[in-house]
Amino acid sequence: MRSKFISVYLILEQFFLDTIPRLKTRNYHLMKNNATIGIKRLLLATLVGIATTYYIFLTPEAIFEILKEEYIFLSIALCLFFVFTYYKIKLKDFTLILYIPNINQVDLKTTLLFFIIFQAVDFYYEEGFIGMISQWFIYWVFAVIAWLITNNINFYKNHQFYKYESMSDKKL
Repeated sequence: MRSKFISVYLILEQFFLDTIPRLKTRNYHLMKNNATIGIKRLLLATLVGIATTYYIFLTPEAIFEILKEEYIFLSIALCLFFVFTYYKIKLKDFTLILYIPNINQVDLKTTLLFFIIFQAVDFYYEEGFIGMISQWFIYWVFAVIAWLITNNINFYKNHQFYKYESMSDKKL
């Protein structure tokens, strides 16, 4: 069963890797017709949706088991959150340069498309609805980790920029 999942994953990965060079030529942050949503709002809304769905369909023991299985990823997210908070405090008085464009916005169509694809694959490979929804929390944690990493990279580059700029001012 895992080999089927891996082969589907590799096919989807190759499909998306083939489309990336075509997508890079467009300026998505300048496109006005795409509906976007703030990543913080999306993460909060999905967490509420996941918690509600888990409360309705799963027992408290099953919910605790899902949370317990993901303790490593949760600890990674916590560490990244500490780094995020450090840079947020350190750079609060500076104007931030967005080295990664659209860091806090996601395209709603793409998000829904990925959600549908992942749900169809999970429904098939995780033996039904309960197995499918049990994967939602790990996807949410991965989304939080990805958002924290991109923000930390942006903060780090800003920190390096202002650190270098302050050092060059002192020498003059």
